[in-house]
Amino acid sequence: MLRNTLMAATLVALSSGASADDFPVPSGFNLESGVLSVPIQGVLEDGRLLLADGGFGNGSLRVLEADGSTTLFAAGFGSLAGFAQAADGTIIVGDSAPSFGVHAADLVELRDLNRDGDALDPGEATAFPVAIPPLSDGGVIFPFGFAGRPGTDELFLSGSNLYGLGGVIRFADGEASVFAEGTGYWSSLAWVDAETLLVADPGLLLPGEGRVLALRDGNADADALDAGEKVEFAPGLGGASGLAIAADGTVYSSGAKASDGTESVARLLADGDADGISDGIDVDWATGLGDPSGLVLIEGDGGFNPGVEGDGRLFVTDFFDDFPAPPIIRSIRSAPLASVSIDGIVANDSAFDLVANAALGAEVAFVLSLDQTSNTVPGIGDLCLGFGAPFLITPAVPVDGSGEARWPVVFHGLDGVVGLEFSLLAVSFQNGDVGLSGALDQTIGS
Repeated sequence: MLRNTLMAATLVALSSGASADDFPVPSGFNLESGVLSVPIQGVLEDGRLLLADGGFGNGSLRVLEADGSTTLFAAGFGSLAGFAQAADGTIIVGDSAPSFGVHAADLVELRDLNRDGDALDPGEATAFPVAIPPLSDGGVIFPFGFAGRPGTDELFLSGSNLYGLGGVIRFADGEASVFAEGTGYWSSLAWVDAETLLVADPGLLLPGEGRVLALRDGNADADALDAGEKVEFAPGLGGASGLAIAADGTVYSSGAKASDGTESVARLLADGDADGISDGIDVDWATGLGDPSGLVLIEGDGGFNPGVEGDGRLFVTDFFDDFPAPPIIRSIRSAPLASVSIDGIVANDSAFDLVANAALGAEVAFVLSLDQTSNTVPGIGDLCLGFGAPFLITPAVPVDGSGEARWPVVFHGLDGVVGLEFSLLAVSFQNGDVGLSGALDQTIGS
């Protein structure tokens, strides 16, 4: 366990990573910005990540290798959209701007026929053999997301057409048909189980009314076009784009509007009472984002749960800066519990306590800094503060039986700091792992 000056020196040394912003996440999760340089297109059957590289008109796919390097897998896409991998290893990707690519197809199949680790050789990138059928208004959707029905060879594609009609297309037995449609610009897909398919609707036609829909074929006619087969699983999100479902059934939806007005990743509880609607909607689960879109969730045995027993990581593609700036790839991972507060008033000639809540058996260090410029610690997370101004790092404090750790502070004769803003962070250490609280920002009183 790190202690006293050794711990302080280590924290300062680690904080030399790239600058980051302050994004509140729940206790028991760390957020790290800039974990990858390009978005994740999908997860291959062997566990490696497939990355979407390049820009409009020159899109490519790269494989992230175990050593951190990447290798080119496929190229020549106008605008990559969606990913699926069949049981035989065939990769299917969407191209929402095929006329700007070299494949001239909105759906492309990729096969590594000569087993050289890519699909760059002649005949390895071909047009998908089944065309996308039009929706009821005659318009054909532009691809957005794929989802294979669990336990089957059926493939489902989401998207919307130019007329503001969203749809889901079902591919099965060499044929394609409209599975569902409705007003809006439908985006990501995710299966809750083999019977219920979720689709995100950003609500672009009705600002602020983003939602997640649940589609279910109730009469076994291979579609969800009949009355009652399309319900609002999570209404009123203010936006919805990416979807990810954890092993415990919890749904995460990006692009929601938080109560503080920022963009967020919402947490939607599973439908435990079988009424077709989420049992709980939290639009403030991870806030302060710019324009989060794609979500990719990877879980270990502990699941995507808070604390040291958790073992999951949610990758978020965040278009934080204005177009055409590239997105920032952020990672929210399971980590030791840590939250922070102040008992008393932070002012000159005053005494107050720094308070943290963490798990029994952990130790907590407090970091108080007048530098509110955030820093990223690679492999740990965003510190939410910096060290370019006077700062205080306390020794490690054991967490007591109530789950609390305290450190008393006295400010005396510090007239020069009155009116200055500061940030406070709690850093918990448990079982060799590090947990970060969200930053608490206040102003020093007189």
